[in-house]
Amino acid sequence: MADLFSDGFESGNLTAWDSNENDDGDLSVTEEAKLHGDYGLSVLIDDQSNIYVRDDTPSNETRYRFRVYIDPNNITMANTKLLLFMKGFNASASGILYVELYKSGDDYKIKARIRDDGGTYNPTSGYVITDEPHCIEIDWMAATGDGNDDGYIELFIDGVSKEKLDGIDNDTKSVHYIWIGGASVTTDIEGTFFLDDFASNDDGSEIGLIGGETQALISTAAIAISTVSALSRGITEVLTSTSNIATSITSAISRGVTEVLTSTTNMVSSITGSLTRGVKETLASTSAIVTSITSSLSRGVTETLTSISNITTSFASALSRGITEVLTSTSNIATSIVSVLTIGGIKALNSTVNIVSSITSKLIAIYNWVKVIKITADGTIVEKEKDDWTKVSKEEGDWIKVDKE
Repeated sequence: MADLFSDGFESGNLTAWDSNENDDGDLSVTEEAKLHGDYGLSVLIDDQSNIYVRDDTPSNETRYRFRVYIDPNNITMANTKLLLFMKGFNASASGILYVELYKSGDDYKIKARIRDDGGTYNPTSGYVITDEPHCIEIDWMAATGDGNDDGYIELFIDGVSKEKLDGIDNDTKSVHYIWIGGASVTTDIEGTFFLDDFASNDDGSEIGLIGGETQALISTAAIAISTVSALSRGITEVLTSTSNIATSITSAISRGVTEVLTSTTNMVSSITGSLTRGVKETLASTSAIVTSITSSLSRGVTETLTSISNITTSFASALSRGITEVLTSTSNIATSIVSVLTIGGIKALNSTVNIVSSITSKLIAIYNWVKVIKITADGTIVEKEKDDWTKVSKEEGDWIKVDKE
């Protein structure tokens, strides 16, 4: 017997598999998940539920080989947390082989494990894959007998053997069924990854990459080797050329620096000589100018002082005459004001006397026409003498003024 089971999900559903656990649709066949053909298996991790499709085709298989494509699809994983995407079981439903995806730093990695008769899970090393589709193939075999310890597991990535872990005592193990999906999910993993193109056999023959990919990989490797070789030759030639150019530039720079230094020395000497002569001429010219300015200033100061003295004398004389004239004028004005005030005062006094006399005369006249009376309780009118009315107090009754008859 050779081929056991294969499915590329091209039916658009999970009916090719014996059973599945999809956790309300977290496991589904979609176009988005396709890695070949039109459909692929989309595996959504949003909790710790195991989601998978199961194949019961194996039957006590002591040799089992399978292939599946996986694309991490940028799934979020905490460092070193493991996601089992394939698991093989024996007749008692115990896991005997595993393939795991995990994150190490910024890299996704793949590793495989094989369980021996002592219950130890023996792991391969982890191998880096990129965040794009990769072909994972596993060849598993049980030991041929008790004590033979010739069981093994071999991991292939993209058609290349990465590691064969052998010398395993597992003669009591055999494969009864497998599942792929998100099995035994640990914490700190979220997102969706894709699986596609599962195939298996029981004779250990190579399944390999999807048609055309092997040759493409070989061509790519050849191109890469050719490119590296060409680059190596090119780099050697560039380095040799660069060395020659550097030597030439160094020599030219050395000659140029010597010539520049010589020329600079001559220029400095010439400039120094010119500056020395110029400074001497400038100092002599400056001395003559200072002497001339000093002489002119001396004459100017003398003439200025003489002029200021004459102006001061003239101002003093004019001020003296002006003050005398102002004082004389002020005296005359004061005399005139006093005279005017005296005449006005006499006239004001005379006018005031006349006004007082007139007011007194009118008051006397008014007084002679007024008498003071009071009316008693029985209606009797009592008259007071006019000379005494102002002295009457309120207790004597209510006095009123009336016109004389």
